[in-house]
Amino acid sequence: MMPVLTDYTPELGRPFEDDSKTMILQYRPAPSALAGFVTTFYEMQDSVIAFEEKERADSPQLRFTISGDGIYLFCTGATDPVYKSALRGPTTGPNIVRATGPIHVFGCGLTPAALAVIMGT
Repeated sequence: MMPVLTDYTPELGRPFEDDSKTMILQYRPAPSALAGFVTTFYEMQDSVIAFEEKERADSPQLRFTISGDGIYLFCTGATDPVYKSALRGPTTGPNIVRATGPIHVFGCGLTPAALAVIMGT
């Protein structure tokens, strides 16, 4: 069973302070109470109109899209839209994400133990 934290509040969701910044990317370690389930928290904001990035094969993630829209193109040829909330991965090869902005996402990397709990196995 995953622990419930009542005293941890990541500082996410801050707006751009001015228009001179194009991208903000921040990582934060998981608190020790979640270390067996969460590897890191992340937040990305980008003020661009269009964005394309090749992502490596990756561990599972819980991801929330606050703003922006897009599509994932997987190495198998499959595609999937960018959902407002999603459990992604683990992926078996690189994929491409194409997005329209402005973009604001945050999420966390999950350990195999977390994925097992979420999937009920």
